[in-house]
Order: sequence, then C-alpha cells, then structure tokens
Amino acid sequence: MKPFSPHRASALLNINDVIYVAGEDHCYRVVSAPACRIHYLRWQGHLATAPSDPQGYITYRVKPLGGQRVDQLVLRAY
Repeated sequence: MKPFSPHRASALLNINDVIYVAGEDHCYRVVSAPACRIHYLRWQGHLATAPSDPQGYITYRVKPLGGQRVDQLVLRAY
C-alpha cells in the first residue's frame, strides 16, 4: 500500500483527456499527470518547500485544443 499524504488526491483525469470547462468557448486537452504544486521559501536561512495547493485539490496542465498556451487547472478531488 502506498503512503497517504493529505496533499495527494486521486487522479481524476488522464493525459490526452479532452475536457470542457464551463464558461469557456473551447475545449482543453490534459497534457500532464496530476501534480501537487510547491512553493519555495527560506526558513532560518535554509531553502524549504511547501505545498501551494490546498488539501484535497489536484493540479493539471492543460492546453486549449489547437492552441499552444499551457495553463494550470486546479480541481477539487472527492
């Protein structure tokens, strides 16, 4: 059994899935596996990392169909 992290959520989407985001006028293709974004900070002179996604959320990189721009999509995992 894999260790559980509160910042890790189950994969909801797979690479190459095509999704529609409500309010957008085009579809997106998922171009990355799920990830937990991190940010870097200095604590007492040492470089450290911390999750920047809230617990229970998961981040994907997506690209509009026919486009080149890559965006981040943050989803709540249930």
